[in-house]
Amino acid sequence: MVMITDPSAVPSFGPNFNAQHQAQADWFRASILAIREALPEGPTDATPGRLMLNGAHGWGSLEANKYSGDVLDPDIPSGIYYAFDAGGEPAGVSNGYFLAQRFGDGFARREYYAQRPGGGRWENTLHNGVWSGWRRTYETTNVVGPVSQFGGVPTGGLFQSGSNSNGSFERTADGDQVCHHVSPVLTPDAYTAGAMFGSPSWSWTYPAAFVAPPTILATVRRVEGPHGHVATISSGGYTSTGANLVLLAAGTAASTGVIHVEARGRWF
Repeated sequence: MVMITDPSAVPSFGPNFNAQHQAQADWFRASILAIREALPEGPTDATPGRLMLNGAHGWGSLEANKYSGDVLDPDIPSGIYYAFDAGGEPAGVSNGYFLAQRFGDGFARREYYAQRPGGGRWENTLHNGVWSGWRRTYETTNVVGPVSQFGGVPTGGLFQSGSNSNGSFERTADGDQVCHHVSPVLTPDAYTAGAMFGSPSWSWTYPAAFVAPPTILATVRRVEGPHGHVATISSGGYTSTGANLVLLAAGTAASTGVIHVEARGRWF
């Protein structure tokens, strides 16, 4: 802050002219010195009381302006705002900071930084009066995580994986899903199927449900016995949430095996 005292009286001809002239000269000199002391040494000079160069003051305020209107209103002045109970935000998020940029009528840009839930960054561009739609920016914190979608547009992570007592699964943001599991040891001696002998049906509930019945792929690892084995869908069939499989063998001699099963489909 520049502290400059009130100027002295304008000198007038008379017996005190010289003293008045000197007082005014002293005031000018003190004012110039005060201004010189307040000048910054550079754009990053943080000395208290110094003046700031143009552009060194950031946004020119201590905090973002609170905004409760439509964040996609093209007439919002350029600046940074805090959206509180606002409209037009990316799907599934609320209360965040956004940067508004205007480029004349019909052209603008938004960058939105969600405060909750879980954070995230989105962009939206206005071109010839038409918004492009919110596009999420992906980086190290949200590439891998729970996938989600809104109207077919990804809103969560790009890749998700998990496991539970029913096996493991992988999901991708485009809707693909793959589930894996291994059956307990099965013995094909429960019934005959033509020249084959079958095990009791093994019911598999997928570790993650599909939107429609998936494609089932099964292979067998022989545990014991001389016969070759094959796995197939049992009479219980399969649905979007689970499948029923049996182990078949060519003979009745003691033999056992396990089924390695994979289901491929879509989660939306």
